[in-house]
Amino acid sequence: MNVRDVRKISAPALEDLRRRVVAAVDSGASQVEAARVFGVSRPTVNRWVRAYQANGEASFRPRKRGRRTGMHRVLTDEDQDRVLAALTGTHPDDAGLDAALWTRHTVAELIDRTLGVRLTPNTVSSYLRRWGLIRQEVLPRAAARNPRAITRWRRHQYPLLARMAHLQDAAVFWMTCTEHHDLRSLSAVSTRRSVLFSVHTGPVTADSVIAFLERLEQHAGRPIVVVVDLFPIERPRALRAWLADNRTRINAIFPLARHTDAPPG
Repeated sequence: MNVRDVRKISAPALEDLRRRVVAAVDSGASQVEAARVFGVSRPTVNRWVRAYQANGEASFRPRKRGRRTGMHRVLTDEDQDRVLAALTGTHPDDAGLDAALWTRHTVAELIDRTLGVRLTPNTVSSYLRRWGLIRQEVLPRAAARNPRAITRWRRHQYPLLARMAHLQDAAVFWMTCTEHHDLRSLSAVSTRRSVLFSVHTGPVTADSVIAFLERLEQHAGRPIVVVVDLFPIERPRALRAWLADNRTRINAIFPLARHTDAPPG
């Protein structure tokens, strides 16, 4: 049987064809018979019949073809400034989104809500990388400082860490800090390569790291093990004390620090 490509049929002709196919099935023809008589595929007949059962006459009216308004539109410089401003010093739940930290998906939803522009997650990732807010490399700063030490650590120490985390039902993340002009972005990469981040101005402090780690734990919904990259942190002693008090739920590992559980000063 030759099956016609319904995508190439004009809107009025497609509406008429859908009506005739549904009418045939309503009159007692099987969906296989209707598909053969009208030259369409069996799944297409099934889809049209189910749409009619759910929506009645409205199902016959063809939907507007092509991309939805705003789909994949390139953000203007002004749009990008608005998005960066909306991300800085805030979290998704501040914008009414059900998430603890920003991801490419929550940023896409924020852009849709604020600008009326729908972007794919991959397009959002491109913008985030362009803005210097995310990196998917693990330990980029530490690897640049001492690549051999990091290679040895990942080869010998990380497998033990991963097994320990599995036994404790803990989620593992790799955390780093990136900079874009006066912005700082704390980000974490999961073992599935998902990136979560928060953006703020000014230096990275113990308080900002603690706030990020607590939200990361909230996102995971279980204890977390965080391998932390090499970046300057103000008031590291305060962070060290907090980590010691909360080690059972948030275990931070610093591969290039003198002590694996101590942030660099």
